[in-house]
Amino acid sequence: MIEDWLSDAAAVDPERTFLIIDGAAHSFAEVDDRAARMAGGLLDVGVTRGDRVALWANNDLATVVALFAIWRVGAACVLVNTRLTEPEVVDQLAESAVSFIVDPHGREWLVPSINLQLTGQPHRGSPHEPASECLIVFTSGSGGQGRGVVLSWENVDAGQAASARHLGHTSEDVWLAVLPVFHVGGAAILVRCAARRSTVLLHDRFEAEAVAAGLGQATLASFVATQLATVLDFDERHYDVRAVLVGGGPAKQSLLDRAYARGLGVLSTYGMTEAGSQIATSVVGEAPRRLVVPIPGAEMRLVDGNEIQVRGPMVTGTYLDAPARSDDGWFVTGDRGESVDGGFRITGRTSDVIISGGENVMAEEVKEALESLELVRAAAVVGLQDATWGEIVAAAVEISGEVSFEELSDQLRESLAGYKIPKAWRSVESLPRTSLGKIRRQAVRNLFA
Repeated sequence: MIEDWLSDAAAVDPERTFLIIDGAAHSFAEVDDRAARMAGGLLDVGVTRGDRVALWANNDLATVVALFAIWRVGAACVLVNTRLTEPEVVDQLAESAVSFIVDPHGREWLVPSINLQLTGQPHRGSPHEPASECLIVFTSGSGGQGRGVVLSWENVDAGQAASARHLGHTSEDVWLAVLPVFHVGGAAILVRCAARRSTVLLHDRFEAEAVAAGLGQATLASFVATQLATVLDFDERHYDVRAVLVGGGPAKQSLLDRAYARGLGVLSTYGMTEAGSQIATSVVGEAPRRLVVPIPGAEMRLVDGNEIQVRGPMVTGTYLDAPARSDDGWFVTGDRGESVDGGFRITGRTSDVIISGGENVMAEEVKEALESLELVRAAAVVGLQDATWGEIVAAAVEISGEVSFEELSDQLRESLAGYKIPKAWRSVESLPRTSLGKIRRQAVRNLFA
């Protein structure tokens, strides 16, 4: 059985600060009491153990309380991405077969809406069966439609324990959290800190000035690469942060080196919704490299040369609509990698291999070559169907200055074979990205339609 992380922390160390939001500190005892009273209210309106309850998930105190209250009554929480359109939310509510939705706006949905301020007689709950549902999170859908991932209590608990062992996470840590709670990476930080009885410095949105100030208090932090670059551009201060997880896609080595020189213990991290977020991360205390090693209890392997598969108690067994793992527990990630110096380097998606005129072109290689050019801020590379070549290489770029596509092509020829040079180009002010900063590949392809 798996105990309630929040109630355990409140019993052991009630006055320790769990959340800092907008400068206000909230202890474990306070958050636990709020969650217990909301759990009582959920029982009053008919939520029962085994239900699925959707949560309109903002980065605020009320959402955190509601998340733990839903768990307190033995229900699974379906995290709702607040940036989706209403039709998209409706589709996810229907697919996940929720019984209720906790919505601060009190809107009418397919199911009854519950107010965040709901209270009742305090309910303390009971331990959870490891195989029972804990979280349902939809993938970001960077390549198209997202899928509903079902994470059990065993998956989530194993993930937080493995992360803590790898990072040396203790009750003395303060974790700067700017990732959205509706993503598995944001929710995972809340779980890790509740389980370790440590503090979450929670930001409701990403603002460089506030985040830079937060790094002055933090010992741990999580960013996507674009957020980290923005913070470093904000000012030139030096920090002292033991571990800064950088995920959501490959980060440039130059960015990691720059952050490390500024006192940030940057760690390349590789994860996915299907593994409850983190599954492989660089080693704490080492100079930054774009190499990751599995966290304790996790396994990684390369199949057919470069296809990454992962296995471990943190890896889900199921989507809403299908099994997620093979019979022997391996999950096919859809990512490519290579084995280097006892670790793994993530090289891209298997779907990002572009076959042009019979030649294989790695989209990530072309992207990195483009982003190494002086006037290219960011790039996305995809394959487009073509009657002559089968596929052609297409590049969408954010450019900071005056340069033609012909000049960019000429510069690329210094490092890339001719067949790898993009044949189609688009210049954009901002590349289409998910809320975690991942490139939306289908949206990039649509730019060329």
